[in-house]
Amino acid sequence: QLFTLGELERQFELEFDYRQEAANLLEVGANMRKHGFSPREVVVPRPYPSLTTERMLVMELLPGRKLLDGLREYGKVLAEKEGLSLEEWEEAMRVRIEEQGIPARYDGPSAQQIELIRRLLALR
Repeated sequence: QLFTLGELERQFELEFDYRQEAANLLEVGANMRKHGFSPREVVVPRPYPSLTTERMLVMELLPGRKLLDGLREYGKVLAEKEGLSLEEWEEAMRVRIEEQGIPARYDGPSAQQIELIRRLLALR
């Protein structure tokens, strides 16, 4: 079953054990550093496991928007390009994935590479 962003957010609120999420954040952060993504392209907040409970996650405060808000904003831009509302676009994407499967993994340039190219082109 596929979820819309709103459904995913509600599911998180019902099922999450934040102690496990704190452990996941530590693991993801370590993997991002190990493979050179952090801190250049990805920032993973540090959790405070000693302060975290099943129902409350305590972690480093990072400046910026919530991930879900950023995804919704990006989805809205994509939807508008197709003349759809965000809700209509999410439904169309859900149907497309059900019919065609999940798209292939992105194998293009990283955000850092794109920014470098953009700066080089701006110098011309």
